[in-house]
Amino acid sequence: MAWAVAIGWLWKGFKGNSVTFALVSPGLFFSWLAKREDRIIPDEAKRKLWARGLIAGSILLALLIAWIRK
Repeated sequence: MAWAVAIGWLWKGFKGNSVTFALVSPGLFFSWLAKREDRIIPDEAKRKLWARGLIAGSILLALLIAWIRK
């Protein structure tokens, strides 16, 4: 019976009627990706550089969007 609830929840998400599915699915993807991070980019220095670049880029993008919306 629990599988029927899970299938129903997934179906609601695929139809676009579930905010929970919209929040959980990216979380599952990124947790899966985080476990394989050392295989994707083996060099730790490059991983740090990418991480800092993504954070800085995200902040700049958020500031740019806020500035454009004014």
